[in-house]
Amino acid sequence: MSDISDDELSKLEYDWRFWARPNQLAPEGSWRYWLVCAGRGWGKSMVGAEWVRDRVESGKARRIALVAPTAADARDTMVEGESGILSVCPPWNRPIRAIQTQAHLAQRCDGFAVFCRGTG
Repeated sequence: MSDISDDELSKLEYDWRFWARPNQLAPEGSWRYWLVCAGRGWGKSMVGAEWVRDRVESGKARRIALVAPTAADARDTMVEGESGILSVCPPWNRPIRAIQTQAHLAQRCDGFAVFCRGTG
């Protein structure tokens, strides 16, 4: 690892394919639903956040719905949580602002929007 530059080390820190276990990576091929049914501590929140990040950074998605019981749950876990979208995005590509209303939370991510809406 001593041959790796600081820039490469920084990029490696945010390379999900390097750090993830094989069963934490999205399935190959064409699919519509992906169910992650696992126990506490398996990495479900991080898997979701990394999948969202990959879709946005690759240009495969411009809007993504994050579904949670409440807007606060979506914000606190999926966006701002320890394994949420903000924590998995590298400093050079983090969402640049958050807009919150009573029922919506929107994150701007280099022109892409991630919308969170709860039922309460």
